[in-house]
Amino acid sequence: MSKYKYAPQYNKNAIKYQKEKLEQFKFSLPKGEKAVWMAYAASKGSTVTTMIKEYFRGNIEADGFTVPEAEEDEKEV
Repeated sequence: MSKYKYAPQYNKNAIKYQKEKLEQFKFSLPKGEKAVWMAYAASKGSTVTTMIKEYFRGNIEADGFTVPEAEEDEKEV
């Protein structure tokens, strides 16, 4: 058992933060490939998520890509 007492408010705050500040991206891999990706990332002292983010950020910067202005109906209110 953990030395810390579970406080439901911590979970509520985490869920609220995730809904307000984060987005998720889900994709599928052939069976068995997930383990390969995870092992590769671990061998580099990283995680799959971190490696994916670094890959895309690096390529976005290298290509000089900028996000086009959103259409009026797509902008958040």
